[in-house]
Amino acid sequence: MKLKQYITKTLREHISEYSGIDISKDTDTEWAAIFKFYNEKVVPAIGGYPGPIRPTNIDTDVYAFHCDLTLVYGRGGAYDLMTESQRQDSDVYYCGDCDDWYYSAEFNEDANRCNRCAEDCDDDDETDSYGVPGYQADQATRRSWKPDPKIPHYGVELETLVKDSNAVNRVYQKIVDHGFLGERDGSLDSRRGIEIVGKPMTFEANRDAWTDLLGALRGQVIGWMAGTGYGMHVSVNRKNLSRLHQGKFLVFIHANKSLCERVAGRKEVHWCAYHAGKKVTDARATHDDKYQAVSLRSEERMEVRIFRSTLSPEGFMRNLEFVAAAIAFTRSHGIGQLRETVFREWLKTGGRRKDYPNLFAKLNPKPRAVEQSPDVLGDLTPTEE
Repeated sequence: MKLKQYITKTLREHISEYSGIDISKDTDTEWAAIFKFYNEKVVPAIGGYPGPIRPTNIDTDVYAFHCDLTLVYGRGGAYDLMTESQRQDSDVYYCGDCDDWYYSAEFNEDANRCNRCAEDCDDDDETDSYGVPGYQADQATRRSWKPDPKIPHYGVELETLVKDSNAVNRVYQKIVDHGFLGERDGSLDSRRGIEIVGKPMTFEANRDAWTDLLGALRGQVIGWMAGTGYGMHVSVNRKNLSRLHQGKFLVFIHANKSLCERVAGRKEVHWCAYHAGKKVTDARATHDDKYQAVSLRSEERMEVRIFRSTLSPEGFMRNLEFVAAAIAFTRSHGIGQLRETVFREWLKTGGRRKDYPNLFAKLNPKPRAVEQSPDVLGDLTPTEE
């Protein structure tokens, strides 16, 4: 992202109220005023580095400026600009609902949301007429999930659609009985859509628990056939990975879009965007834009959002295997080796065909008698369910 784009994106909602600048106008006069705002307000907030910007370097890559500034909100909508290190030293909190930072006075720790989102979710916290709780209603349970930082853990969220609206409560009860959370999500059907949330578990524990649940839900719920808008998200505990390893994982996923799309069963959409320009140093951030192929959700969690939902045990495990394989691959390979060709060769050696059987089968299909569509997703048929 260029510095000009960064300033526009970050300050669009706030620069006008501060200085009367219309940020939508891209003229020399307006940008001169924007330079003045940035030089007077932003540069001091980051300790004077890298110094004032000039029209000659407005197209410079933003990463060269280390512009990791975040708006932190206080009373009455007032805000401060802070770097990540400043946030770590301050009494501020991140709200995952609205993707913003707040001082403690504007944050509801019990609800784990800012005050505004906590108020908006009051009604959602109650179960609806189908007996399903609102989005992230059970915060107490979520806060109790503390994966061991010494062991790789994966947390899975699966967006599903119940076939019969009369069976919604029955399906929800099965989800709960198997030890999972079930809740509404604004992106799903308001009556029949249920997001299933599993606690962070080891690879083997995920396989066993989800296989049992998917078997119990067979024939009553769909994921793949619900459409590409229904996804499967896999979270990784960041504490188990070094900062360098996190960065390599970010780069690998974002830089290998065609590979990811083939495994994931859906092409790029706005809620799982790929950014080929990712750098290893991007892993220094505690969080970033939610709607990315891999999103940094907090200091503890990074979330892979690329997969299409599936109720097929083989499809589910293929997705989980891909995340686990990508973690293992990026641990042992250097930055210059994070390519699809190297990954595919790595997958064929060292017994990994046995470790990741569903992923291996997907990337190394047996020849078929009938010629398949050349489309990148051509072999992903409705039989996925």
